[in-house]
Amino acid sequence: MRLEQICLHHFRNIESAHLCFSPGVNLLYGANAQGKTNALEAIAYFAAAKSFRGAKEAEMIRFGEERCMMQMKMQTEKRELTLCATLFAHQKHKLEKNGVALRRTSDLVGLFRCVLFCPEHLSLIKGAPQQRRAFLDNAISQLKPSYLSSLVAYRKLLKQKNALLRDGEVGTSKTALLEVLNAQMAPLHAHLVQTRCNYLSMLCDHTSRFVCEMTGGKETVQMRYLSSLLSQEERQEVSDFHKQDKSDQNVCEDRQQTEDQEKFDTEKVQAHEKAIRASLTKQFYERAMQLAMREQLAKTTLVGAHRDDVSILLNDKDAKTYASQGQDRSLVLAMKLAEGEICRLSAQDYPVFLFDDVLSELDRTRQAYLMGQLHGRQVILTGCNEEWFDRSEINRIYVENGTYQPKNNQTEINQNE
Repeated sequence: MRLEQICLHHFRNIESAHLCFSPGVNLLYGANAQGKTNALEAIAYFAAAKSFRGAKEAEMIRFGEERCMMQMKMQTEKRELTLCATLFAHQKHKLEKNGVALRRTSDLVGLFRCVLFCPEHLSLIKGAPQQRRAFLDNAISQLKPSYLSSLVAYRKLLKQKNALLRDGEVGTSKTALLEVLNAQMAPLHAHLVQTRCNYLSMLCDHTSRFVCEMTGGKETVQMRYLSSLLSQEERQEVSDFHKQDKSDQNVCEDRQQTEDQEKFDTEKVQAHEKAIRASLTKQFYERAMQLAMREQLAKTTLVGAHRDDVSILLNDKDAKTYASQGQDRSLVLAMKLAEGEICRLSAQDYPVFLFDDVLSELDRTRQAYLMGQLHGRQVILTGCNEEWFDRSEINRIYVENGTYQPKNNQTEINQNE
């Protein structure tokens, strides 16, 4: 996947801009508060249909304007796509693919895939559970439309349930309504948890490899999905299932099993996944009904995918408690590289890597490792210091007050002469 260009009109501090990108490293550089991150925000919008800075759409419109427009041209192995998003100050956005309006916001997600790494992500290990859930949700949604659909539906029902819990006095009169909502939420919760666990298993495998390379084999990584609905043994079964499945597939390849055997294995995998999802559905419903009175007293939903977390162990110790700052940053860096690798394996194509002023937060060793791993990938990054890079190998764009000026090396040489 390659991002060729993006056009922006009345976006943040940008009146009008047209940015073209090379297939390799692209550096947006300049002083602080000039518009470097704004460009990345616009690009990343097409991956998630929202601002990674948590801004409302009206806040992304240039001051004094009623709307802004973003248009992206990208190339995949199979086709060229033009995506367009128009944001309005007082009405819902308008999204288009190749000039055709998209009915739902979720239809945009997954067309353009990126791995975003910004300074806020450095608190991923030691930060709140919400950050780790968001990491999983954003990464998986770009790869699995069905996951995003379940996530949207779950959040809608959760909002309805919390509104019901906050409304009125505690009593049994709400039980019937809560029972209906819990029954609707249960299969959605199961889908989210099972998909997160499978993704987490792959994430752990690739993160471990990158950490091992960075530390010379001195550090090991484990990840566990923490759900209030599962015992430790059940968590391990769900988390390890995908890993077991991959091992079975490798054995199949080594032994050159027949198509009938492969079909049997696929059916076995599907049956096992179906059984796990049924168990998760039942567990959620039963636990939610057990807590019905407690939830009415608390006036909020106490269990579900929205309260789950991920435990990350470094050398068998809780990284949230014991990891040093250097180890912390190595872990996050490895997780972001792992996210890109999973995307490549799942979508048969590398995503675009977006790095917002991250190199300044890493030491020279980690900077060198990161850029080495991204060799041959499309990278768009921001920074104040262009001297980090060999000028002959990157596409440099100077940013000043919402304007973007390409800095062609040969042109600069001629001007100096």
